Amino acid sequence: HQLFEETVEKYPDNIAVVFEEQKLTYRELNERANQLAHFIRETYLETYKEELKGDTLIGIYIERSLEMIIGILGILKSGGAYVPFDSADPEERLKFKISDSGCKIVLTSKGSVNSLLFLAETDTIPVAIDSIDDELVKYSKTNPSIINKSTDLAYVIYTSGSTGMPKGVMIEHKSVINYFYNVKNITKKSQKVCYFSSSLGFDLSVTTSLLPLLRGDLIAIFNGDLKDIDLYKSHILKNNVKFAKITPNILYLLLEEENFTIDEIFVGGEKFDRTKLSNIKSNEVHIYDEYGPTEATVGSTISLVYPERQKGIGRPYNNYFIYILNRDLCSVPIGVIGELYIGGDGLARGYLNRP
Repeated sequence: HQLFEETVEKYPDNIAVVFEEQKLTYRELNERANQLAHFIRETYLETYKEELKGDTLIGIYIERSLEMIIGILGILKSGGAYVPFDSADPEERLKFKISDSGCKIVLTSKGSVNSLLFLAETDTIPVAIDSIDDELVKYSKTNPSIINKSTDLAYVIYTSGSTGMPKGVMIEHKSVINYFYNVKNITKKSQKVCYFSSSLGFDLSVTTSLLPLLRGDLIAIFNGDLKDIDLYKSHILKNNVKFAKITPNILYLLLEEENFTIDEIFVGGEKFDRTKLSNIKSNEVHIYDEYGPTEATVGSTISLVYPERQKGIGRPYNNYFIYILNRDLCSVPIGVIGELYIGGDGLARGYLNRP
């Protein structure tokens, strides 16, 4: 959030985020996030009779909107770490995540708050950001004092739970910053329109919700069903999107579009079938296959697959270590099958409440 504040100083009047017909400049976004941060600190103190400290987990359960970006920044600026909860989760799964995280406050919206009625039976407070505008104007627009440090948590994202109960992966600020600088050094430096179309509950959202705000980019938020590919394509064209982080299945559909405007695409989250790249109509686009588990901060290795055709999962990002080891944890020779081990600054602190 300090790097975001530096960007605000450089580009105060640039548009930071657009959602439907709404937009906020960097200055406006910063001021609204600051007011929310001050509100969070005061609410936490009044309710729980103690100052909010680094590593305090604050939930965010909100649909794609301006309030979503304001909420993430407000939590980080307050000194806490954000825990995104997915609106697609069934109620029991949502209850488990909120209970497991121990969040005392969950930021939400008027459109989502009814899904959190069960919180009345707990000591967790739901706060609809778009319902407290009159209250937020009373708070300072200035940047809050910094109370957390680089080894404190930035976010906790829950894994899919495909092999049991979901696990909260704890990611620290230094790991996020390391990832951001790796991506920033690979991508073009010019300011551009970045596309946000995922759920906050997936860590690929980190690449398009926070990284653009450290570069002076504009975030165009998609408001629609991801299954409506025609709406998705038209929204990209309307906003002249130049950077996106998407899953392979969405990329395959976009490659069929004649008026392809995106010139930098990061693909992740699923196995990528590179034979489908023959559908590309433009040589201007750069497509990167990014590999990495949530436990290693979004992406650990990067491979440029178009216009070059690098093989495999590429090379490790800076300050990551990648080893192929056998069952005795010894390095295997080239061409011999082993298991992938990841270390370095991107490694998560661990699982919340679990070994």
